[in-house]
Amino acid sequence: MANDLKVRATAEAALVDGAERSLPLLRRFLNRPEELWQDLAPRVNRGLREFLLVCTSNGQNEGHTRVPSPRAPSLIAVDKQSGEVVWRAIGPGGQVLHGQWASPVAANVNGRVQVLFGGGDGWLRAYDAGAGRELWRFDGNPKDAQWLPRPGVLSRSSIIASPIFVDDRVIFAMGQDPFHGNGPSSIHAVSPNGQGDITQSGHLWTSRAIGRVVGTPIARDGLLYVGDLGGTLHCLDAATGAHVWKHETNGAIWGCLLLAGNRLFVGNVEGVMTVLRAGRRKELLAQIEMDAPLYSRPALVGDALYLATAHRLYLIAAKP
Repeated sequence: MANDLKVRATAEAALVDGAERSLPLLRRFLNRPEELWQDLAPRVNRGLREFLLVCTSNGQNEGHTRVPSPRAPSLIAVDKQSGEVVWRAIGPGGQVLHGQWASPVAANVNGRVQVLFGGGDGWLRAYDAGAGRELWRFDGNPKDAQWLPRPGVLSRSSIIASPIFVDDRVIFAMGQDPFHGNGPSSIHAVSPNGQGDITQSGHLWTSRAIGRVVGTPIARDGLLYVGDLGGTLHCLDAATGAHVWKHETNGAIWGCLLLAGNRLFVGNVEGVMTVLRAGRRKELLAQIEMDAPLYSRPALVGDALYLATAHRLYLIAAKP
């Protein structure tokens, strides 16, 4: 049975409510820090030595009737020393469905750096990192899908979560503004070795067993972890897209997803942080009740977890 840990704030830190024996338990959840992935919030990527890659968030007007600046760039590369724009890419242009919030990602593909960018039109595009030339593009939406920004229906969607590059595959999920609610959606795996439109030629697998996604998935040891706006954490086989297991958190998952060692931390808008053991067999370790919704990814520093709710920033650690 999982341990229910209630967390409350103090003036300087957050302490685990209950007996002192809870503190070593939480510390055990936080051991072995490993590689962390981006969440929804940032739109700047620092994957290149010379450049900052920035999503401009160009999109629809306030009335959602048109894109006022269809020729404005969706993605720019900025020189980190001078601040000058080195290159720019229009990307979706006037086809943006709503807005654009995906962080670009730099990936070394066979010795060549590609910039992967999820557009507000639902196309994933790859650009040459040095010159900004488009290399390939993949349409994440069914060709006959309509734009229906409401809960519970299959709709054209944009890409909000950053793509990831793992084992020579680019994996990306489709999503919408969380205020549109959850609905049927998909996650795709693509080969990044083509040119032009690779929707058919570059397709590796698609899973339609997930809901809308706004938080970047995590891949580790051949498994893929992705949370959706329906509140479900999915574990997929990264090579095939087959479902391994799923866990219901009972609240929409935005960007609060962290893998540290073999512990998965999953937060939802109901303010519940769920801790599971990573791997092919699902094991629930704990549920931590916070004071407010959890939107962004926690940060792990040593044995300490920094966790932001909609109200406070918490430091969770054993007493010195």
